[in-house]
Order: sequence, then structure tokens, then C-alpha cells
Amino acid sequence: MHGHVQASELFVPVYVALCNSKGTTMYNDNLELIHRDTSEKLEPSDIVCDFELALIQAIEKQFPNAEFIDCMFHFEQAVRRQMKTC
Repeated sequence: MHGHVQASELFVPVYVALCNSKGTTMYNDNLELIHRDTSEKLEPSDIVCDFELALIQAIEKQFPNAEFIDCMFHFEQAVRRQMKTC
């Protein structure tokens, strides 16, 4: 997870999680730990992530007021992958 430093327009690493699965439960557990560790002060207005349904569902559950923004890098990567299979 990266945080956006508005004063400098930088994105800096805030949390790193090594995971052994990609399920909704695992993502929910990780996001709940982050939420707890930040003393529930973390209220992002925007969240950028890839197109993984389990991650999107966990983000929407944990941060219901945040706007979800698709990651252009991951979108282009998926398009390229699809074009190679045609």
C-alpha cells in the first residue's frame, strides 16, 4: 500500500504484506489490520488498485466512502495480454 504525499506529489510505501492467497478473506484481514494499526484514522478519499475482484470487494467493505480508481498500468497490461491471445 502506498500513500500520496500531496505537498511533494510523491507516492511512498506505507504497508507491505506478504500473502499466500488472493481471496477476499485474506484481503479483508489485511485491510482490517491496517485500519486497526492506524487507530482507525485512515480514511482515504481515493484508492487505486488492479482489477482483482476479491481486492475490490475488500476495499469497498473496509473503506466504503473511498472512490475506487482503476489502475491504468494494470488495465493496459490486461489489454496487452488479451491481444496476445487473439
